[in-house]
Amino acid sequence: MGKTKYILRLDDASPYMARAKWAKIEKILDAHGIEPIVGIVPDCTDVTIKYEPYDESFFGTVVNRWRKKNWTVAQHGLHHLCYKNSDGVATEFAGRGYEEQLCDIKRGYGIMCAEGCRPVCFFAPCHTFDSETIRACRDSKFFNFISDGCSLFPFEDNGMKFLPNLFDTPKNLYVPGVLTFVCHPSNTDDSYCAFLDDFLDKNAHKFVNAEEYMKSFHAVRRRGILDKTLNEVLRIIRKKRKGK
Repeated sequence: MGKTKYILRLDDASPYMARAKWAKIEKILDAHGIEPIVGIVPDCTDVTIKYEPYDESFFGTVVNRWRKKNWTVAQHGLHHLCYKNSDGVATEFAGRGYEEQLCDIKRGYGIMCAEGCRPVCFFAPCHTFDSETIRACRDSKFFNFISDGCSLFPFEDNGMKFLPNLFDTPKNLYVPGVLTFVCHPSNTDDSYCAFLDDFLDKNAHKFVNAEEYMKSFHAVRRRGILDKTLNEVLRIIRKKRKGK
C-alpha cells in the first residue's frame, strides 16, 4: 500500500445517458488501458439525468461490452431520485429506515441481475448514505465493497469494506494512498476530455482495477481520527458547493 494508486469511477450510467459523450470517455479510457468502476442506476426515474430516449440495447450490448473489458460494475442507488431529508441533505437513502433502504437495494440488485450484470460494489447518489445504508449493504451480502468515504486507504466500517474517494477531478497527490476520481460522462465537454486524455498520458501507469485491488485486502483497517476528520471537512465543502 506504499505507492499512490488511482481509480476512475464513472457515474450515472443508464439507458438514458448521453451516449455520444460516454463514447468519447470510453474511447479515451480504452486508449490508455483504464478499467474504471461504472455506476449503473438500475431503474432511473430522475429526469435530471435523462439525456436521451431509452436505449433498449443498454444492458444487453453496452454493459456487456464494459464487462468484457473488465470494468467494475457497481449499483448506483435504485432510482437516483433524491429528496431533502430532515437535515436538508439531498439523498436517496440517508435518513430512511433500515427496511426501506434494504428493500430498495434488493430491488436495484434484482433488476441488474435480471439484466445479466451482477454488481460487485455499491454507492449512493450524492455521496449521501448513513449507518443504515451500510448495514443494509452488509446484510444483503451482495457487494464486496462500497465506493465512497473519505480516507487515503481502504477501510472497514460496520462490517463493510470501503474504497474511498476524495476528489472528483483527477489530480496528482504525492502521498501514499489510493484515490478514486469521479467522472459524470454525460456532463463532460471537449475541454474535460482533452484534460483527461492528457492526465492519463502522464499517469495511466498509476491506475488500477478497483475490483482486483480490493481483493488484496482480506483485513482492512478501521476508520481513524484522520479519516473521520477528512470526511467531515469534505462533507461541509460538498454541502456548500451544492448550496451555491
